Amino acid sequence: MDQNDSLTRLQGLQADLVAFSESRLLNVDRLWTELEDSIADFRKLLDRQSKSDKSRQALKAGTLVKTEKKKKTAR
Repeated sequence: MDQNDSLTRLQGLQADLVAFSESRLLNVDRLWTELEDSIADFRKLLDRQSKSDKSRQALKAGTLVKTEKKKKTAR
């Protein structure tokens, strides 16, 4: 699944949860279905690898160097 699809689904779920909390959601079954469908997306968020301390320290020290690829020019 594409990460953008996951984000879109979670944003829709968040909107429905807000509507539910404000008693504006007419179809609670749809919310239940969205919650079930979003379980995998939540797990992906929780299972993401965190940034390493080594990369943070390198960033602070300024030892990371961004390299740019040269564009080929048409002749």
